[in-house]
Amino acid sequence: MAATKSTIPNAYGKLTLTRPHGIIERATGIAARAIAGVTARLSAATASDEQRLVAQIRQLRTEMRLEDWSDRQLNDAIQYQKLENARFPAGSLNPDTTAKVFAIVDECIRRRLGLWQIVSQEMNGIPSEQPNSHDEDYWTDIKSALEPSDRAPLMPASFYLEIRGLDHAGQYTFIPTDEQLLAGLHLLKNRVVEMQAGEGKTVTIAFAAVMNAVLGRRVHIITANDYLAHRDS
Repeated sequence: MAATKSTIPNAYGKLTLTRPHGIIERATGIAARAIAGVTARLSAATASDEQRLVAQIRQLRTEMRLEDWSDRQLNDAIQYQKLENARFPAGSLNPDTTAKVFAIVDECIRRRLGLWQIVSQEMNGIPSEQPNSHDEDYWTDIKSALEPSDRAPLMPASFYLEIRGLDHAGQYTFIPTDEQLLAGLHLLKNRVVEMQAGEGKTVTIAFAAVMNAVLGRRVHIITANDYLAHRDS
């Protein structure tokens, strides 16, 4: 095996060091592979934990039958989770609380970004087909209730159930993606999340903002985009 000799002056003369080629290189390679392995295992464990939480969120939404809840019930549930979370150490993230809050916010987003489209100006506020249980006056009253105001209106569950019953083509359907849920979980852990245009930053930030409020933290959402500030305020 070839070797390299290095001569170092010292107080007692000269010290000669011999370094065989390949030993340090192999040691460095082994260390690098070990570090890479540990990093990969940690990343896999983190991703697995968060993915399991996303699955729990999806399951909870089904088990809790949140589509049958009124807006007021959803609002009260968030307030209850805030009180429940106060039992844990300040600022701590309880997985069960996080899953419940995300499930509730998921349903709220489905309503605001999906079902509310039925009363947009483009739709003239009246669906093209109506259930037998209500006439046009019903939808006119609903549209009046949804007129812009200082506070978002709290609609009954029947309003959303009626729209879902009419929405055969999925025209008013909006479902937050797993990627948006995962991004919201990353934000909760004080990580920076980069998302491209159209990937749902508005949806993602809603999950993190509500959960931070449940934790008792002051929440500020800042954007440099005037259009988004007006649209999402």
